[in-house]
Amino acid sequence: MKYNGVDIVAAGYENHQHAENEVYTSFVWDIIDVCNYKCSYCSAGYGHDEHRPVSTFFKGGTTRDVWRSVLLRLKILKKHEWEISLLGGEPTLHPDLRAIVDNLSRMDSCQAVYIITNMTKSLDYFLKLCDNVDRKLTLNPSIHFEYYKPVILDKTLNIHLQTNTSIQPTVMLHDNKRYWSDMMEYFDMCIDNDIEYNSTFLEIAYDYTPEYTDEFFEVFSKYLHHGRGVGDTKYPVTTADGAQHQVTVQDIYVNNIKKFKGWECTPKSWKIDSKGGFENSCTKERLSMTGGNLSCKAVCPNDTCGCNEWWLYDKRKV
Repeated sequence: MKYNGVDIVAAGYENHQHAENEVYTSFVWDIIDVCNYKCSYCSAGYGHDEHRPVSTFFKGGTTRDVWRSVLLRLKILKKHEWEISLLGGEPTLHPDLRAIVDNLSRMDSCQAVYIITNMTKSLDYFLKLCDNVDRKLTLNPSIHFEYYKPVILDKTLNIHLQTNTSIQPTVMLHDNKRYWSDMMEYFDMCIDNDIEYNSTFLEIAYDYTPEYTDEFFEVFSKYLHHGRGVGDTKYPVTTADGAQHQVTVQDIYVNNIKKFKGWECTPKSWKIDSKGGFENSCTKERLSMTGGNLSCKAVCPNDTCGCNEWWLYDKRKV
């Protein structure tokens, strides 16, 4: 990989810089394996019947109560500061979502709780969910334009205006031109109302391969540089000539600075599956009961690094 024509030899923040830059250990918890969307680009397989997870969540058994054992494991991690994202499937389909949020918020080690939702539930549902909830909670609605309706825009704005809960949408940047006008409408609403947003490029998933053209960047460059996740966040990169650079998400995609296979990294993202299993998102290593391997160095086994958060981890070419 190169930047400005020079080989890249390091990326991300060094481990000793993580605390000051709020690069926490993070958990991504699939609290339910049911989704009401079938996005064509879904990396979890919900968009294709042959890859869609087979769920038993609403068919009895112990799956619905797994969250209690997960919370017990998280309570053990008292020596670490971490943040957690609640996903699915669609997390708002979980009947105990508010209880999960309240229990997480009471843990001193937990720095932040994010709900990654497609916002299909009613405005009334979200207003009740946010009522007297802890300030650790942030709503991160993922805006999927294959299912977009204007009511999604209205709900985003009303939650922003009517609650004290932070709402930071993640706009899924669709490469298909048919969705661009809706994307611009949603971006403009966020900008006009001072709603911070993130932008996420689609990645290759099953039968879907996104193609971002020069026209795409011409149209959306101004939006990419306005949102919190793209405009304000810069990612450290060091080149072979010793120069240090702060690059944007657009720089990363244009220069394809995502190929770290074989590099040494400190992967701090952990996945919790709907059955309560803990494994490292990158290496698939299982988490020890005491959390002793939460922040261990590893050699990257993956062909691509497609997550904004992961680009902040300490990476060294070996």
